Amino acid sequence: MENFAVDIVIPWVDSSSEKWRENFEFYKSLEEVNVGEEGFRSSPKLLNLWLIGASKYASWARKIFIVVDRLTDLSGLNVQDEKIEIVYHDQFIPIEFLPTFNSNVIECFVYLIPNLAERFVLFNDDCYLTNQTTQEDFFTPHGKAIDSDQVYPVGASEVYSHTIVNNLIFINDQIDYKKYQNKFLKRRIFSILNLRTLRTLLFNEMLSSFHGWQDEHVPVAYTKTMFRQTFGEHTYLHQRLLNGSRFRSFTDVSHLLVRFWRLARFDYAPRPFRSLGVYTEMQPGLEQSNLKRILEKNKKIICVNDVAMSNEDARQSYISLTRILTEFYGRDL
Repeated sequence: MENFAVDIVIPWVDSSSEKWRENFEFYKSLEEVNVGEEGFRSSPKLLNLWLIGASKYASWARKIFIVVDRLTDLSGLNVQDEKIEIVYHDQFIPIEFLPTFNSNVIECFVYLIPNLAERFVLFNDDCYLTNQTTQEDFFTPHGKAIDSDQVYPVGASEVYSHTIVNNLIFINDQIDYKKYQNKFLKRRIFSILNLRTLRTLLFNEMLSSFHGWQDEHVPVAYTKTMFRQTFGEHTYLHQRLLNGSRFRSFTDVSHLLVRFWRLARFDYAPRPFRSLGVYTEMQPGLEQSNLKRILEKNKKIICVNDVAMSNEDARQSYISLTRILTEFYGRDL
């Protein structure tokens, strides 16, 4: 058994910041892009609630890196804990990419954060820790990343599907699917059979190339070595991100490329699907009944994904989300 450190990385945008909003609107108008608000909604109150969850339920983390841009006002954040470290985009992202409002760019460079441990867990700020976790939820005692490997062909239901397809094009160019197919069958044929496992085995036998893995919408365990093996050794992937746009585009790849790379090469330890956390979506209005119901089930992590809705519905939804999480964590902020 190895003795190793594990960090948490969480990119964050304070959409309530006037300075950030002015910069966002300037580049949005300059590039004439149509960008949904749901990708940027957050507040210092919500991040403080996230930090309470991390303090209570992820005591194993050596450091928590909060990734922000230089326009972020930190005065409303409770970041006195010595574990918490603020890191700015320009400390690890090449200057030619900045400023950026593209989460793919930010997340593809996180492995270059100064002082980041070899092993880290990449969070989104909508993934809240809601029950006790351990380091072994993300890495084996010998340091191998733990992941779910449920095969599921990528859908084409949203613009982000382009990014997933770009990731898969790279994987199919680099790895022999037939060899993967045979090795996967040998690894999983004697595993506990359930509907998901059977479906995965069926997909693997039916398909002739990599078509995707199911996204659990939970934090992902990574190593810096994994990133170097993809982005570091294939520098043109970074160039694909550098297309002149400050926002997501159809040519993007994402951090999930690193996850796909390790799944295709069997560089992971498997866990059952949805055993780490669950996914739900914001509901318009003040009720948020789905979130309340899930919180009662004592899950370790809950992803509360934002969706397109009117500004007034979003305002009410976030009032409700803040109230529910404040009550859950047992503190008034």
